[in-house]
Amino acid sequence: MLHRNENHKIDIGAKITLKDSKNYIDDVRLVSSSRNLSVLTVDTTYTGRILSGLLSTNLGVSFGLKRFGANKDNQEWYRNEYTPKAQFRRYNINISWYKPIDKFYYKANIGGQYSKDILYSQEKIGIGDDTTVRGFKDESTQGDKGFYIRNEIGYRGNQFLEPYIAYDYGRVFNNKVNEDKVETLQGVAIGIKAYFKGFEGSFTLAKPIDKPRYFKNNRAVAYTSITYRF
Repeated sequence: MLHRNENHKIDIGAKITLKDSKNYIDDVRLVSSSRNLSVLTVDTTYTGRILSGLLSTNLGVSFGLKRFGANKDNQEWYRNEYTPKAQFRRYNINISWYKPIDKFYYKANIGGQYSKDILYSQEKIGIGDDTTVRGFKDESTQGDKGFYIRNEIGYRGNQFLEPYIAYDYGRVFNNKVNEDKVETLQGVAIGIKAYFKGFEGSFTLAKPIDKPRYFKNNRAVAYTSITYRF
């Protein structure tokens, strides 16, 4: 922890993640689509009160390393300018702001990443689910760089039930491969959250309002969750 007082807290951290992905056809390993990645992430987190609301931000940078058995870009014979990189650099940002307004509240979440490199699929940013852009299920899109913005307004007049409405927006881009292609998702949602003792539940009905042409579903989708806090 770098700093802490009654209104603000700043943390810094680092971690190394090892990722192993193997693909086969008829028991033959596909070298070009199998990879071992070693990723170092350094980030800083700020939590504090801003404009009468609670703000949380996380800024990070990730590096693809050559250590710990990772693929090495300069040793791959099949590599060309369109091949994803194991040694990459990626910047990430996540911002959350919650502001109570009498019996109502407004909550905003922003997530994004940027990289100049072509990334493997597990390093890309994906949008199109209940945690990014609501209104989509079993259909999503991803890119080397992109962002999403979630907006939610809710009513806190009852200690057990909390209805809300939401609007989400997101865009993703790719480097070199279809780099002129920008994919946009937008969705709206209405839902209710329930609280009883240690239980928390939610039900959300969401509908896409903007999506790529190849997305097939245009109907509303539902999300549900139940958790218990000890």
